[in-house]
This record gives sequence, C-alpha cells and structure tokens, in this order.
Amino acid sequence: GFPAQKGGGTVTYVRGDWMEEMGIENPKNYDEFIDMLKKFKERGSDIIPITAAGAMNSESPYNIFLREFYQDANPDFYKNSNSGRYVDGMTQPEMKEALQRLQDAHKEGLLDREIVTNDTSKARNKFFSGNVGCFNYWAGSWSVKIEEKLHKNVPEGYVKALKPIKEANYIERPSTAYSITDKADNKIGIYKFLIEFMHDGGDGQMLFTHGVEDIHWGKDESGKTVALPSRSNPDSLFDRAFFDAELSVTDFDDPIALDPRVKESLDVLNKNSTLASVPYSTNHIKENLDKVNATKKEIVNKILLEECTVDEGIAEYESKVGDKVEEILEALNG
Repeated sequence: GFPAQKGGGTVTYVRGDWMEEMGIENPKNYDEFIDMLKKFKERGSDIIPITAAGAMNSESPYNIFLREFYQDANPDFYKNSNSGRYVDGMTQPEMKEALQRLQDAHKEGLLDREIVTNDTSKARNKFFSGNVGCFNYWAGSWSVKIEEKLHKNVPEGYVKALKPIKEANYIERPSTAYSITDKADNKIGIYKFLIEFMHDGGDGQMLFTHGVEDIHWGKDESGKTVALPSRSNPDSLFDRAFFDAELSVTDFDDPIALDPRVKESLDVLNKNSTLASVPYSTNHIKENLDKVNATKKEIVNKILLEECTVDEGIAEYESKVGDKVEEILEALNG
C-alpha cells in the first residue's frame, strides 16, 4: 500500500481563556490535570470539565481519546515488549488502573455525565456551546474549526492545545493506504498518473490538496496564493480537496500558508506523540473482533457508570468473551 497522507493524531484542546482567567498553567502530571478539571467544575453547575466521544474509541487506536486517563493502557490486542507475545490489553494491569481513573473522575463529576452515549458530533457541539473545559480531538485544521465554532457562542473564548502530562503521550494513527488491484490492466499507469501525480510536490499535489485554480484557490491583489470561499459554505474558506495540507507525506512546498493555530496544534502533536502499530488481522480476528470489542465497550461503560467495580467488570468480560479472546491470541501468537 502507498500512504495517502499521514494518519494524524489528537491533542487535548482546552479553553485557554479559562486557564488565563483562573491562573492555571499547562498541567504537568495527572494530579495537576485533575486539579484543573476541578477548578473548571467550580465555574458553575452547567459546566462540563471534560467531554469525549465515548469512553472508548470505536475504532483503532481505541485509546486515542481521553489520553490523560488511559495513559499507558491500551484495550487492544498488542505485542508485549517484554515477552514478545500478543496480549489482550483489556485484562492488563495498566488497563485496570485506567478504568479506575475513569470511574473516579466520573464519580467526582469531572467527566461528562453523558459520555457513554456521546458521539463525535455531540462532543464537539458541547464544546462549541462554551460550557466544556476541554476535550481531545484531531490536531491540525480542526483547531481552527473548533475555535471558530466556539466564537459563535463565546466571542472572547479561545482554544489551546495542551502539552501532554508526564504520564501520557499523544497517539498518531497509521496512515491509510492505496493499493492497486491485480486485476488492473495498466498497473504502472495507475501508479504514475494517479498515485505518483497526487504526491508530485507540484501541480498534482496542489490539485489533490487545494483543488482547482480559480474555483477553490487563487491569487489575491498582491499575487499571494490564497484559499477561496467554499461554495458549500461561503462563510469559510475551502480547506481540502482530497488531502489535508498539514498531513503531506512528501516535501510539498505549499504556497498556501498554514494558519498559526494549525501549526501550534501540530507542533504539540509531533513533539509529543508515538505512532500506533498497524492493526494485525487473521481470519480468527475477523470472525471474533466485533463481538469482543462490543463487549469491551459495554464493560468500560459499566465500570465508568459505577454499575460494577473494575475487578467485577473484567471478570464479566472474561466470562462473556474469554473463549473468543483465546482464539484471537492463539492466531496472533501461532
């Protein structure tokens, strides 16, 4: 496969104006992060200190959101660096500690009460409303969209990308990739005139990144290359045709400058992230993974909502899908 663009990653966005008003510095560790959330909670009964699109991400990497709580825990199947064998992260000690942190924070009213039913859109809209202190979302162009949406409700508000706490780091996804079917009559042509063209660092990449000249981008009075208003939403500028400008996998000398807010969030991500491993698949995994992941999410939600203890939840998980987990591990380690 040939990578389409970098996979991208998330950072924790926070209300910078709240931090400034309350004299809060970028938290250095988990305790300071929790203290920040407690101070946000004191702003009013309608304040949500932190929200997210669910307690566990619905696709790999499953621990990409709520980084301050997951820390070194990963509910996915992964290779243990000490043993060299694959393990189910859901039952590892690090995951149990993460689940306890999530339950404790929810009990204190620091986590969004509706977090288990949130989807991405709900979490974003709550932040846009002006009542949320922070949430973890994609670095890059989303930093501008988030702040502009916030300004509609809180004109003086601004958004800041937090540097990660000592116990955690941010995660970059593996890139999606193109492949060429073996049934193609002209494989070389597909590569040369599509894949190579869209990553040529010149006209092809400009087309696939910023679109068509004089429709999506053009020159201003000074001759500077600029994005033009989007035809679907004239209140915003056209920002991408097919690739995100900031996620280029080539040395593309982009004539359209990135917004400083985009640069800031990307800088935080790039200096403080690790690349997630590419998910590995076998027939056993394909047959069993949906059921296993659905059960993981169910148990994580039950623990967070204090419907059971961490140990009780893990025991229930093992009783429900332990046999399927064993099949997956046998395939991965076989």
